[in-house]
Amino acid sequence: MSRLSPPLRTTLIYGFFGLCWIIFSDRVLEALSDNPHILSQLQSLKGMAYVVITSLLLYGLMRRDYSRIVAQEEEKRRLFVSTMRAVQHILNNFLQSMSLFAFEAKTTPGFRPEAIELFDKVIFSTRDEIVSLSSLEQPSEEEIRRTVFPR
Repeated sequence: MSRLSPPLRTTLIYGFFGLCWIIFSDRVLEALSDNPHILSQLQSLKGMAYVVITSLLLYGLMRRDYSRIVAQEEEKRRLFVSTMRAVQHILNNFLQSMSLFAFEAKTTPGFRPEAIELFDKVIFSTRDEIVSLSSLEQPSEEEIRRTVFPR
């Protein structure tokens, strides 16, 4: 992996190519003709060629950098989804255990019905939040916050 940031690397490659183009293309044109009129036309063609070639160079460099960014974002998304599945599995196991506890509480004399109702509400609410988090298409800090802490 390159130690230079992509924008700096692209700039340096572009600058190096531009300097080489100027230095070497002028020498080639001088060797081809010493007629000022022909030299002027060749300079115009050289300028157009420079624009086309550097446009292709910049396109290739930016496309490569963009592809890397897209791949990194996709990897982050896959990691998020995988983490959420693991968390969902762990919490679902916990919630199932708590549901068994609630079932036992419902069948045991002395438990207040309001407490059991609140307990059920918390379990179902937690399950719904986990499912909501797991189904985020484009997870971002804001989306996660909005899902977990609705207003």
